[in-house]
Parts: sequence; structure tokens; C-alpha cells
Amino acid sequence: MVRGTHENIINAVFRIASKNPEKDRISLTEVANEINITRQAIYAKHFSCTNDIFEEIHNIIDEHIFNNFCEALQHNDGESIYSIIAETLIPSIYKHRHWLKILYTTSIDPNWRTFLRSKYVKITMTISARTENNGPLNTEKFINIMCEYIMAIFASWISDDFPTPPSVFKKEFLLIMNTSPIKLINIK
Repeated sequence: MVRGTHENIINAVFRIASKNPEKDRISLTEVANEINITRQAIYAKHFSCTNDIFEEIHNIIDEHIFNNFCEALQHNDGESIYSIIAETLIPSIYKHRHWLKILYTTSIDPNWRTFLRSKYVKITMTISARTENNGPLNTEKFINIMCEYIMAIFASWISDDFPTPPSVFKKEFLLIMNTSPIKLINIK
């Protein structure tokens, strides 16, 4: 087996997606052709289907990010969840900005947002059990809305050709989260 083939397979998926942003499906044959190996070599030694490739991409990107977030939540001494997100998620997301830009700006992986939402809603629901909900929505609905909102903010940021560095974006993110949307944009 050629050294680095596994990584080449994953990178081939991103190259194909970059060339064809509207493409919403990819085959092992396309991936194999992109890196000049056989589909059988991918199937026998690396991935049995393209879903396995995307599952690995999800895990590569999010494992470190999610673990840092969970650890920060466990050691939280009353800090705002938005401050924890700014300190732990933003720098880690930035490290994966090239892959994330492709995931957010192409159609190649429609399961990416669902994958994130399920993980982050679940962990946020766990910690929200310790807080009081004074809003008009039940806690689960509110957390779903906030996760979508935060993911949209991150997607917009990381999809730029040259995303703002984390040290600057942390401040922008906290400003957005600490300001009512009506105060940010008020059409009269």
C-alpha cells in the first residue's frame, strides 16, 4: 500500500467537491480516478463506501473540537457558554478552515450540519439541565435554535476566502452573541 493513500483519498473528496460545488454525490470510482488507484483498492484497504469517508472526515474535524468543548464545560466556573465557545471552538475550527469551507460552500456532504447539530445539541442539553429557562420556548427548542444560529455564524465566518483570525473573530462572535439581533440590524 502506498504511504499516505488514506489521506489522499480524503483529500481527493475535497478536490472533487471544490471542482464541482453543486455535486451532491460522489462515488468511490470518482475518488479512485482522482488519485489514480482502483476503486477496489479503496474498498479493500480503506473505505467500503463514500459514507465511510464522510464519517471519517466528520470525526477528524470534530473529535478534537468536541473533546476540548466538553472538557471546558466540565471545568466551567460560571463562565458564559458563549465565552467557552469563543475560547475553545473558534481556534479549533480555524485550524480546519480549508476543509470546513468546502463542507459549508458545496453540496458534497449534506449530513455535516446534522452531524454537528446532533452532537452539540445533546451536550448543551446536558449542561442546560443545571440552568433555569426563562424564555418563551422550551429548553430543547431554544437550544436547537441557538445551535443553528451559532453554526450559521461559524459557517459564514469560515466560508470567507480569508477568514478573520480567531483572536479577532472571538470578539466579533461575543459581540454578536451578547447583542440582540434587533440591535444588530434594525430596518426602519
